[in-house]
Amino acid sequence: MTTTPATNPDSKAVLFGLFNRILIWSPIVGGIIHQVLMFFSTTNEWDRIWVVLDPPGHISPFASLEVGWWVVLTFMSAMLCLLTYSDRIRPHRLIFPFYAYLVFLLIFVKPV
Repeated sequence: MTTTPATNPDSKAVLFGLFNRILIWSPIVGGIIHQVLMFFSTTNEWDRIWVVLDPPGHISPFASLEVGWWVVLTFMSAMLCLLTYSDRIRPHRLIFPFYAYLVFLLIFVKPV
């Protein structure tokens, strides 16, 4: 009886895949949480994200955009990023600018 990769996964491949997904999705999840906290906060204490740099500090949104435009740009860049990632749109090099723009919209732009 032979085993297939689906029934006998290589532990290094599984760990690399898990690390890769965490690396890709952590800025997006952090940006979504940041946007939710900024939306429901009555004070300005959630308008910045704590980051560990040298020295440690905060990243604050430095641009604002109307909510409608922010939603359209976020939805369109997320859709194009996911379509490129799932091989629906080619070439694959398109995923990097759309991903970077999506992270920029989620972290550095505050909808008003």
